[in-house]
Amino acid sequence: MATTIESAATARGSATPGSAVTWERPGDERLFWTLDAMHFPAPLRPAAGAIVARMYAGGFNRAAERYALPVRQRMQVINGYLYQAIYPVGAPPEAVLKMMNRVGRVAPGLVNSIQDRAVGAQVKRYQEQLDPVIDRLAAYWQDELLPEVQRYLAAWEGFALADATMSDLLAHLDETLSRVDRLGEIHFRIGLPYLLAQSLFDELYRDLFAGDAFGAFRLLQGFPNKSLDADHALWVLSRRARALPAVRRVLAERPAGEVVAALAAIDDAGARDFLAALRA
Repeated sequence: MATTIESAATARGSATPGSAVTWERPGDERLFWTLDAMHFPAPLRPAAGAIVARMYAGGFNRAAERYALPVRQRMQVINGYLYQAIYPVGAPPEAVLKMMNRVGRVAPGLVNSIQDRAVGAQVKRYQEQLDPVIDRLAAYWQDELLPEVQRYLAAWEGFALADATMSDLLAHLDETLSRVDRLGEIHFRIGLPYLLAQSLFDELYRDLFAGDAFGAFRLLQGFPNKSLDADHALWVLSRRARALPAVRRVLAERPAGEVVAALAAIDDAGARDFLAALRA
């Protein structure tokens, strides 16, 4: 099924206006698609786009099902750019919605009451699943999810890529895709309750205190996390590189793919220590 879409790719000159889009599933053309400019502002290669879409959409949907959330996600690469659509599940059939619309014109209170009850029941279902996770969020990540992520990282790190046969590579790709599916689910299994916890904290803050819209988040911004740990470690490495002229020269002049080999070729204790820290 093909239709047309005015995409960000068109605006950036990488596609013809009104380029034909072949939708992956019937009905996709009726969804509300948005460019994922925060995570993927640049065009993706076809293989990368397919893997990312599989990882995030599949992971989101499995986590949403686990937590009884009434939404699902679709992702598709359009003109090289990654688009996403979030849509509801479990909604009444179209005929029922039309009937409720007619009733709402003469008895809006009745329809509002029905909708409020339906929404309340839905919220109760997913909070019953999410609240126990929120209550032990740190332990859930540290004790259950993180060790699994570390096993996958160790498996990738330990695979002898340069010595692999074609048969080895194909088996490795199958294993990698299976891990990618699971990592997408892990991402949202921790991400969805974490985001809800933040939102609940924000609501509590607003109920208790007067202040600007970002007050609750300023209370949270000082807590350490893995992203900040990595950023700080890279900053420390950058200070070491500035103090080592040979290392600084390699980082400034060599293409990224040649940096490690060039550093390893420097016969200098400082460069060797820097390379060990970079690898760590």
